[in-house]
Amino acid sequence: VVVRNHLKYFGRLNDGGVRLRKEPNTTSAIVGTYPIKTGFRILDTGTKQETIGGQTAPWYKVRLLDGTEGWFFGTFVHNLYDGPDGSPPPWPNVPDW
Repeated sequence: VVVRNHLKYFGRLNDGGVRLRKEPNTTSAIVGTYPIKTGFRILDTGTKQETIGGQTAPWYKVRLLDGTEGWFFGTFVHNLYDGPDGSPPPWPNVPDW
């Protein structure tokens, strides 16, 4: 049984070749590069919006399934709790991993 509110702490990448950074900025060391649909736990959301490549979003601190931690830029993060308009989709319409 999946508890709906629990999903707001989980996400997956919506694009491939996404860099996981040690800190929430583009000059920080790259921890790794990950493919589309990589799953992770969302640990924290950055406190400010940043614009990179014309896209504005916060950074997300994440823990990958193998325990690796770092930061993904928000435009690449799909929170499994959010629907297309940012509100939760009706249960059980939750994207697969």
